[in-house]
This record gives sequence, structure tokens and C-alpha cells, in this order.
Amino acid sequence: MANPEHLRLLNTPTWNHWRKSNTTTTPDFVGADLSGMDLTQKDLHQAHFSNANLAGTNFDSADLSGSLMTGAQLQGTRFHKAKMEGIHLDYANLNNMDFTGANLKSAVLRYANLLGCNLSACNLMFAIFDGAVMVGANMSVANLEQASFRGSKLQNVNLFDAKLRHTSFETADASGANFMKADLTSAVLNQAVLKKTRWEGAQFNLTSAKSADLTDSNFHLAEIKDSIFDHAILTRCDFTKAKVYKSSFRHAQMQRTKLANAKFEDSPLSNALFEETDFRFVNLKNCSLDYADLRNTNFYKQTLQDLNLDGANLSDADFREAELTKCTLRQALLQRTHFRKAQMKDCDLSKLKARECDFGGCQLSLCNLSGADLTEADLRFAVLIGANLKSARLVHADLTCSDLRQAQLVGANFWGATLKKAHLEGNTRLAVLPFLVLGKMIFPIQKRLREGKIRKEKLKQQRAQELINAKAPRR
Repeated sequence: MANPEHLRLLNTPTWNHWRKSNTTTTPDFVGADLSGMDLTQKDLHQAHFSNANLAGTNFDSADLSGSLMTGAQLQGTRFHKAKMEGIHLDYANLNNMDFTGANLKSAVLRYANLLGCNLSACNLMFAIFDGAVMVGANMSVANLEQASFRGSKLQNVNLFDAKLRHTSFETADASGANFMKADLTSAVLNQAVLKKTRWEGAQFNLTSAKSADLTDSNFHLAEIKDSIFDHAILTRCDFTKAKVYKSSFRHAQMQRTKLANAKFEDSPLSNALFEETDFRFVNLKNCSLDYADLRNTNFYKQTLQDLNLDGANLSDADFREAELTKCTLRQALLQRTHFRKAQMKDCDLSKLKARECDFGGCQLSLCNLSGADLTEADLRFAVLIGANLKSARLVHADLTCSDLRQAQLVGANFWGATLKKAHLEGNTRLAVLPFLVLGKMIFPIQKRLREGKIRKEKLKQQRAQELINAKAPRR
């Protein structure tokens, strides 16, 4: 219960003088009805207003620093130019209230209701909003350095040009929020739900967004440096003209992202999912895409020198006329991938799986293709001068007009391969000769056996259909 003496003094002009004379006394207004009172310019620092009725109370220019208002009724309360540093407003109902320009440094608003609240240009450094409901709140141009929003509901909030250094949004839901031009240096976004958020021109430096859901978000012109987006969901995000330096996107989901004129430098993208993403106009420098999912991606005419693609899944991807000199694709999966006329000189393609892959007209000189599976690959007009094809599998591959001079073919399997007009010399000719000789003897027999098998299958199907027709009920 409130202290009666404190209530009496509060209504007198001598209140502020009494506070100065009683600096160790804590004003007690717990549960008091102060609704509609004019407390303008009152010294109420460290006062206790828990569960008090403060509806319509005027605190304009009052000193409320360090005061406790947990559970207080605050409908229509005024705080214009009030000093509110360290104020406690846990569970308070502050919906649609206007705090524009207020000083709420170190304020505690855990689980408070701040729907549609205006906190623009406020000083909210070190403030705690954990669990608060702030849907539609306006915090544009506010200083929120080292503030905490853990588990808060921040859908559609406005944080335009806000200072968010060291601010925590862990597990918060800020879907649809506006973070345009915000400074997120050392901010924490781990496991936050940030779908359809706007980050145009935002600054990410040492930011952590591990496992954050950023689906359909816009990073146009954003600058991302030394940040972590490991395991983040970035599906269909727009990184147009974004600059990414030394940032990690390991295991991130980045299917169908827009990367037009974006720049990724010294950034690991290992195990990331990029299915159906267009890489034609992105600048990838010193990046790693090892074990990434790059199915159905488009790298047409892209320059990717020294890129690490070890173990990546490049099935059905388009690398036509791409510059891939000295790239590594060890154990990569290239099923039906298109590399026609690509420059792949001195690449490490050892043990890759490239069944039905199109290498037509490719420059593959000095490449390491040892142990590679090139079954039914199209290598017509490919240049394989000095390539290492030891133990490579080229079964039924088409090497028409290819150049195999000085290639290492020890243990290579050319069974059924087409080598018409292939450029062979010395040891390379001797290496493929047994396959050519045996092929001429055995292939006709295999062809007849295969045709006989097909005929038998057709007869079986025809007989089965006749039996089905015979059993069909008469009408």
C-alpha cells in the first residue's frame, strides 16, 4: 500500500524540496490512484508506482529515472520530455503512446505492451524489451545500442536508420520490419524470425544471424562484413548490389536468391543451398562453395577462377563458356551439367561424377581427371592435352575430334567410347587401341543381344495385354 504521508506531500509545492532533504527515502505509491494528476516537473526518481492507477497522469518534464511502474495503469499518461533513465515498466500497457525523443536509457520494459508505440529518436541504450509486444512500433532514428529484444514480437516495426550496435534480437519475431540504413555492428539476430524484412543500405559488421529466418528479405545495397549467417534461411532474398566481405554463409538456405551485381569476397559458402539461383552477374572472389547444392544454377559466361567447388552438387547447372581455370571440383556431382566451351585449364576434377555431362569444346588441358566418372559424357572437340585421365571411366563417352595428346590414360576405361577423328599419338593411341579392337568385335554381338532382349520384352507385354483382354467381362 502507498505511504499516506508521501501521497499528501506529492500534492504540495514543497515536494521537490522534501526530496532534496530526504535523499535516502524512497517514495512509495504502490497501488495508489494518481489518475489525472498533474505531476509536471516533479522529482520522482526511484519512486515506486507498482500497480498504481496512472491513467491520464501528466509526468511532463518530471524526473522518473529509476522509478518502478510494474503493472501500473498507464492509459493516456503523458511523458513529454520526462527523464526516464532506468525506469521499470515491466508488463506495462503502453499501446499507441508517444515517447518521441524521450530518454529511456537502461529502461526495463520486459513483456510490456507497446503496440503502435512511437519511440522515434529516443535514447534507448541498454534498454530491455525482452518478451515485449511491439507490433507496428516506430523506433526510427532511435539509439538502441546494447538494447535487448530477446523473444519480443516486433512485426512491422520501423527501425529505419536506427543505431543497433550490440543489440540482441535473439528468437524475436520481426517479420516485415524496416531495418533500412540501420547500423547493426555486433548485433545478434540468432534464431530470429525476420521474414520479408527490409535491410536496404544497412550496415552489418561482426553481426551474428545464425539460424535466422530471413525468407524473402531485401538486402539491396547492404554492406555485410565479418558477419555470420550460418544455417540462416535466405530463400528468395534480394542481394542486388550488396557487398559481402569475409562473412560466413555455411549451410545457409539461399535458393532462388537475387545476386545481380552483388560482390562476395573471402566468404565461405560451404554446404549452402543455392538451387535455381542465377550467378551470372555476381562477383565471387576467393569464396568457397565446397559441398554446396548448386543444382539448376546459372553460371553462363561467369568468371570463377580458383573457386573451390569440391563435393558440390552441380547437376543440371549451366556453366557454358564460363572461366573456371584452376578451380577445384574434386568429387563433385555433375550429372547432366553443361560446360560447353568452358575454360577449365589446370582444374582438379579428380573423382568427380560427370555422367551425361556436356564438355563439348571445353579447354581441359592439364586437368586432373583421375578416377573421374565420365560415362556417356559429351567430350566432342574437347582439348585434353596433358590431362590426367588415370583410372577415369569414359564408358560410351563421345570423344569425337577431341585432343588427347600427352594425356595420361593408364587404367582409363574407354569401353564403347566414340573416338572418331580424335587426336591420338604414341602412348595415348596404344592405351585406347584394345578398346577399339574389342569394340569392333563385341559391339555388334552386344547390339544383337540388346535388340533380342527388347523384342522379348515387347512380346511379353503383348501377351499380357491379350490375357487381360480375354479376362475382361463381356457387356
